[in-house]
Order: sequence, then structure tokens, then C-alpha cells
Amino acid sequence: MPRSLHSLRALTTVVMVMVMAALLVMTSPQAAATATAEMPSFSIAPLNVEKAFVEMTVEAGSTYTINIGLFNAGNVEGNAYTYAANVNSNVGGGMVIDLAGSEPTGTTRWLDYNDETVTIAAQASVTRPLTITVPDDAAPGEYRSALVIQPAATDVERPAGDAGVYMTTTTRQAIPVSLTVAGELVPAFSIASASAHGEGAQPYLDITISNDGNVRIMPEGSITLHDATGDTLLQQPVSMKAVYAWDATQLRVPLSTALPLGTYSLAVQLTDTRSGVSASADLPVEVTDTPDVASASTDAAPFIDRLGDLTANPASGGSLWPLLALLAAGLGVGGVIVMRKRAHRPTTEPSAN
Repeated sequence: MPRSLHSLRALTTVVMVMVMAALLVMTSPQAAATATAEMPSFSIAPLNVEKAFVEMTVEAGSTYTINIGLFNAGNVEGNAYTYAANVNSNVGGGMVIDLAGSEPTGTTRWLDYNDETVTIAAQASVTRPLTITVPDDAAPGEYRSALVIQPAATDVERPAGDAGVYMTTTTRQAIPVSLTVAGELVPAFSIASASAHGEGAQPYLDITISNDGNVRIMPEGSITLHDATGDTLLQQPVSMKAVYAWDATQLRVPLSTALPLGTYSLAVQLTDTRSGVSASADLPVEVTDTPDVASASTDAAPFIDRLGDLTANPASGGSLWPLLALLAAGLGVGGVIVMRKRAHRPTTEPSAN
């Protein structure tokens, strides 16, 4: 085997050993203990009902009270934070729930539910009341909010000591509060606009779907994209999860490549799978900006910025200096090994013939 290959392998081995050592240095005993420690396991559900969430038909001007159970299935006591949260339609449909601290709006203002931190013993539960007051002028239709439980902020702490780079996660569990004000339910929706987006690694089309009715819809159908000459560029089926009453969101369609500058037309045909109501539209799509190719090829930039922040300010999330120092040492030792191997290479004087 050529000596240069031996040298390369030696250098590679040294660097790999140093990287593994750095990772061990950056993982403190405290962090390991935190990762393996027992944690509480919280959940939330209405009591004395068949379903695992709140679903009621209500009358305008009426008040209702039900009991909500907060459970800890873990083997240790824990502090849970519970709150009422706004619900909106997510991109592509489905439910997106606001984070703790968001200002209550819409249906969430109908709910009288204490946002509070509760201590729950291991394998135990506590009960909290939920009072729903429906306004006198509430129109018939479907309304939605949510109740959430999550570990309290006081239970999510940085490991003691120098834990190096670490990460924490907060697991939320939420249940819908689905209220139907009695009266006629009228499904209706429209297709408002379309736009093309070429930034980032995944270009896409966004089609705005507006639910103009008072009941949720679940549209499915097809789209066809034409260029300025009428040639078909894309034709495919599409579908969405629930889009809630009086709400709007985007039907997002990934593209294999960003669209060049120009004017396009998009034919959209959708039908609500729940009611059979349909909507269609022929929408213009204007691409006036050159696709941002740079952003698709520089996804590492945020990580590089973060790396600079960690080296300049270890308190911002853990020091990377041990890793950088060991890597530098590894490269230095590897270089010495290669140099010494080269220094001991025998030299052969050319023979005089």
C-alpha cells in the first residue's frame, strides 16, 4: 500500500477519535442524568363524556359548565401548565393551536377556564371547571377553540454545570372545544388567489381557500397550470384537511423547480367531500422576481451564524470551544504523524550507470 495512503488513514483516524472525544466532553453527567430522569406524563380530557374532547350543540345566550380532568400518568410528581388556546386553519388544512401567552380571540373568549400551573401527583389527576358562555348574538354555525396541557416552565431547566450544547423540548397535549350554535348550517367556500414562491429549497404554489360558510369543509379536486402560450406545465390531484368556518388558509402545492419569470394561469377545481359543494377558479399567477437560488444553496448559513454565536458567547447555549480545541489538536497531531512518517521515509540515491 502506498505510504501516502497510510498517512491519510492515520490522519483520518486521529481526527475521528478527537471528534468522539469532543462529543464526550460536551455531554456532561448532569445532561445525561436529565435525559434519563423520570418525567411526569400529562394529558387532558373532559370528564363524564363519551368522547376524548369537548363537542357540544349550544344555544345563543346560554351558559354551560363541564369538568375537565388533568392527568399525570408518570411515576413522579410534576407541575403542569394548562390554558385555553385559539384555533385556526393550518396551511393545507387541519388545526393549528396558539402557544401559551397568546391573546384569546373569537371562540376562546367564550371560555372561562383558568390559565394556571397545577401540581399533579404521580399516577393522579385533578379536576378543573370549564364554563362556556355563548353570546346572545352568536350566529348559527361551528365554532372552535382548544384546551392545552404542558409541562410548566419551571420544570424545563438548563442542566446544572457546564452541559455544553443541549436541547429541551416541550410536549403539549391539546383537545378541541367544538361548539355548534343551533341553526341552519350552510357550507360555502371560494378560491381567492394564487401565488408562486421560488425561495428556499422547495418552490411551491399557494392557493388561498376561503371558507365563507358556517361549517368546516374538506376540499379535494385538481389543479392545472398553464404557461402564457397555453401549454400545460402541471396537472395533478390535490386535497386538504379541514378548513374551519369563517376562516381562510392556503392549499400548498410543491413544485419540482421554481417557475421562470412570466405570467401563468392556474385552473382550480375543488369539491367539499363532506357536503358536495364545489368551487372553481381560473387564477393568474405572476412571477416577477428571479427565483432566489442563493437561499436554496446556503441553508447552512444559520448554523454557521449559530456556531459563531456559541464560540463568542458560550452562555447562549453551550460552549463549542472544547470541540474546536480538540479538533485543532487532532489536526495538529495528525500532521505530526504524517510529517514524521515522511521524515523516516528511506531515500534512494540514483545509481550511476
